[in-house]
Amino acid sequence: MGTVLPCRFFSVAVLLAISAGLAGCGAGKDEKARAAIHAAGFAYSVHDFLKAAQEGRGDVIGQFLTAGMNPNVTDENGLTAVAAAAAGGHGHVVAQLLSSGAKPNAASPQGQTALMAAAKSGDVQAVKALLAAGADAQAKDSTGMSPLAAAVLAGQSEATGLLAERAAGTLDDVLQLAAVKGHTAVISVLIDRGANPLSTSADGRTPMMFAAEYGHMEAVKLLRQRGAPVTALDGNLKTPASYAEENGHEELAAYLREADRSADPIGLEAPPARITGAMIPADASASLQALASAMTMVDFRARAVPLEVIEVPEGDSGAALQLPDGAPVSVTVGEEVPNAGFTVDRVKRRIISSKRGQGRPVDASEVLLKEVSTGQRILAVKGLPVTTGEGCGFVRTAGVEGIVELRRGDEFRAGNMPVKVGEITPQRLTLERVDTRETATVARPRPE
Repeated sequence: MGTVLPCRFFSVAVLLAISAGLAGCGAGKDEKARAAIHAAGFAYSVHDFLKAAQEGRGDVIGQFLTAGMNPNVTDENGLTAVAAAAAGGHGHVVAQLLSSGAKPNAASPQGQTALMAAAKSGDVQAVKALLAAGADAQAKDSTGMSPLAAAVLAGQSEATGLLAERAAGTLDDVLQLAAVKGHTAVISVLIDRGANPLSTSADGRTPMMFAAEYGHMEAVKLLRQRGAPVTALDGNLKTPASYAEENGHEELAAYLREADRSADPIGLEAPPARITGAMIPADASASLQALASAMTMVDFRARAVPLEVIEVPEGDSGAALQLPDGAPVSVTVGEEVPNAGFTVDRVKRRIISSKRGQGRPVDASEVLLKEVSTGQRILAVKGLPVTTGEGCGFVRTAGVEGIVELRRGDEFRAGNMPVKVGEITPQRLTLERVDTRETATVARPRPE
């Protein structure tokens, strides 16, 4: 029977032969992969690895990985292969790299990530793969750009929808970006996800003002349909029409000063009523959750003011107004409007040439009102609905005919339960039980 010698008794020649054989096994696989890379017209280098990712060459990427390329290598600019594939719109390569160990949150020195690149290219497969792998949807680069903002600016509506679900707190901000660019599909998606068309920037500008400033007629019409008032005022008392006019968009300015029923929010079958306890079915007053479950939010728009401009005579010193359930009243600048809670701040007679009616003259005279209780200024234009910047929710309750209008701060009783209306957004409103501080949400079904 032979004797097994410890390894120190093997000759140097034998050890070298064994080592060479082991190395040959790995090297053969490595060399085959490198040969395939070269046969495809690529060099085995970081540069060409990223090039293959950018071109969507999943077959070549597989050979690079087999040959030992680290999936997280970067070029001199900090670009990774997964970011290169995402920028090129090749979601299948993004998924391939992630499954091979690529880091989903690797960032360039400027903070740019693969998710930002995928958002900009609009590759939905890449966005989904990165989010599933844990990519940070809230990340920002050195300029403050987020993945959602990148998708919005690029006009990528489907990617916007996916990312909006992860960045709800920033929807109003990116709605302004969409308005600047005039991306109507993106605007619709953002509002459907909860962005508020009545929201304002730091200086009081609404999304419609941004769209008007840059001359985007279709975006203005869409925002109008989604409840944004054309008579909104910013911190300098400028309207969307003012911004259009100042930037040379005269046709758009004229459009914003006249009625357009085709672009008005969809009409309700009957004027909404203010809610009372009598509008709450008995079985819905058992609990706050029961009440919220019985309610469905059917619309969101700016609060209407029941007032209409009849005429502004020449001289701009007064106006004739129509109040609900009463005869027309004449008011002068500085005077309080009877039983309306407003004073007249300023009037302006304005006759424009219609851009929708073959140049016919249109009376678009204005009355600037100041709410006595709040100091808020509201612009009333002849022929247009008078609204405030406050959003209202319109709600239908099971078992009750008609629609009710709810405003933030409204209080009512459901049986013996005291209820207060909290935050209202385009997609939901909050109810609070006053005595227990319990809250419940009334949702608006999302359009298909």
